Order: sequence, then structure tokens, then C-alpha cells
Amino acid sequence: MFVQSSFVRRYRVYVLALTFCGLMMFSTSAEADIAVPHQGGRPVTLDAPIAGFGYYGFGGAFGLRVGIPIVENGFVPTINNAVYINFGADLYPFGQYIAIGIPITVHWEFYFNDKWSAFAELGINIFLGDWVFGGQAFRFDAVNWLMFAVGGKFHITPSFALVLRAGNPYASFGISFSF
Repeated sequence: MFVQSSFVRRYRVYVLALTFCGLMMFSTSAEADIAVPHQGGRPVTLDAPIAGFGYYGFGGAFGLRVGIPIVENGFVPTINNAVYINFGADLYPFGQYIAIGIPITVHWEFYFNDKWSAFAELGINIFLGDWVFGGQAFRFDAVNWLMFAVGGKFHITPSFALVLRAGNPYASFGISFSF
């Protein structure tokens, strides 16, 4: 019987994420263009990671994130990009306990065309681990408190997208709504 280490499982998720992001370069039709700066406002987004891959294997994260635009034409005014502040809540099942993460990130998104965008996130994840619900003493797991990720979105409609995110403390697949 072959037992996979968490490193092998995590490596597969990164390969999947990089493949997904690489496919974004081959989109053929576009009305929006990364070379054309965005005009007007950006929508508020609601992301729902629905299948997570954490340090402890498949199924390790579920949650909701709200993204509020803070720089509507991003840090680079000559291209189509935007900066959001994201915050939300995630649940991580750990054996018989559940941990809670409260991510607060800066989310920088680049819009290649009407269908594809890519993003990077950096921030903190207020992590209430199994020690909260298991009656154990507090411990600071730095790896769970640092939040960073890269990912891509496939925009099915202007208000609905599929999202793939790879980073720390987990990688995930989910959906996104824009309002």
C-alpha cells in the first residue's frame, strides 16, 4: 500500500493550479483587454471556496470571502487591474475538532479579457485552531497565520466565475459572485 505524504498531495495541487493559470494564456476571444485600463467602478465580490486542500489533505477548508474594491484601476494605471481588500471566514476540519480562520488580505487582480483573470493575495489569517475547541493551551502556528495565494478566475458571466487558488494555509477550488 502506497501512503502519500502531505508534501506529495500539496505538490499535486500546485501543479493543477499552475496548469489552470497557464491555460489562461490561450483564450481566443476578448472584449476587455489587459492593455486597456478599466473605466468606471468595480463590483464587490463574494468568493466561496468549496473544496480545500490543506496541510492535512483533501476537504480541509470551506468558507466565504467578501472583496471590496479599494483601487478601481489598480496599482498600474496603464493596464486592466484592480485592488481589493478581502475578508471572510474559513472552517478547517481537523480530525474531531474544527478550526476557524479569519483571512484579511490585499487582493490584486489582473483582467486579461472578459473570461480570464489572475490574482495574488497577501495578508493575515487570524487562526483559531484545535486548541480553542479541544481545550488545549494556546499555541502560535505561524504557518497558519500568514495568508498568501495566487490564482485565476474563469468568468462564466460578468457576475459569476470559477476560482482556483493555491497558497497558504490551503489551496482551493470555488465560485465567485460579483455585485
